[in-house]
Amino acid sequence: MTFRFANVEGRSALVDSDGGWFDASRVSGSVVHRDPMEAWLQLDDLQQTASAIAAKEPDGHVSDADLRPLIPAPRSVFAVGLNYGSHAEEA
Repeated sequence: MTFRFANVEGRSALVDSDGGWFDASRVSGSVVHRDPMEAWLQLDDLQQTASAIAAKEPDGHVSDADLRPLIPAPRSVFAVGLNYGSHAEEA
């Protein structure tokens, strides 16, 4: 099953195709870490948990959720500045 990963109120969550979100830690029986920074590293566990959400009730809908950054504390950020035409040409 495909899924989308989300950070809802600081907790790792899975989102189904209807926009329902599921607390990943709750649905997985605490196998998937509740902290999104840890949970996104558990791809195999997330995939297995996604298979189980079809039989569960969602915790809410993403339209009503407090969505936060997927990776709230990235170790690195890369950016390219194209503020001048000559810089864009160089890139």
